[in-house]
Amino acid sequence: MLVLGQSMCADVVDSNQVVVNTSVQPHEVRDYKVTAVVKGKLPLESGQPTDIDAVFSYKIRHRYSRREGDGLLPLEISLLQGEVTAQEQKLALSPDLYPKLTLLIDKSWKITDIFGLPDPQLMRMLPGINYSNLIILFYLPGGNVPRPVGSVWEAMVTLPSLGHTYKFVNTLKDVQTVGNMKAAVVKQEITRVPSADENAPITMKASAESVFSLADGKLLKSHVECEVADKQGTTQSAANIKIDVELNNLRS
Repeated sequence: MLVLGQSMCADVVDSNQVVVNTSVQPHEVRDYKVTAVVKGKLPLESGQPTDIDAVFSYKIRHRYSRREGDGLLPLEISLLQGEVTAQEQKLALSPDLYPKLTLLIDKSWKITDIFGLPDPQLMRMLPGINYSNLIILFYLPGGNVPRPVGSVWEAMVTLPSLGHTYKFVNTLKDVQTVGNMKAAVVKQEITRVPSADENAPITMKASAESVFSLADGKLLKSHVECEVADKQGTTQSAANIKIDVELNNLRS
């Protein structure tokens, strides 16, 4: 009999097959360091494209609960501390700006709902991959299917509360040892799929190299390069965003 939340077998199935099964322990806490370097033009408070060259640094916490009778697992995401560096000045980011998010995750690790989303204007100021949708990097869609190194597969990831859908093209590049853990190295090409009701959608494409523990699917680290463009009327904004995510106290 399996204990709820206990890690199921996840390893190299044979010499040619790799499988990553995601699992968490009840009430498990995972802390991450996130750095985002943003350069380009973005619609800031005025709504007009404004030059930006800034570095955002965050420490965020993922606190899992336990699955309820309906099979949904609550996940609470919170900002522990953060700062932004721009024009040689540092400014602390208040957790009030980035409120706690509560996600509900089903047994297949799909997100069914998100509560506590930031103000829409804040999300518009930081398009692409940001605090609100960073969670799309943390689970490997289709990772539980045994595959040989070199395999390529597609998956769609939807965040219903945001109304956003992302297409992933995943390539299993390698199996490495990271921080004394066997891990799958996965190249991911990510594009945002515009919804039918968007007249001038934000376009986003990203390329990520992510590392997932074979034992429980935990994201160990990820490097993402993201290009975004947003057209509002006659104005156009575009930016390049480089994001690094790393599990706290991870030893390479």
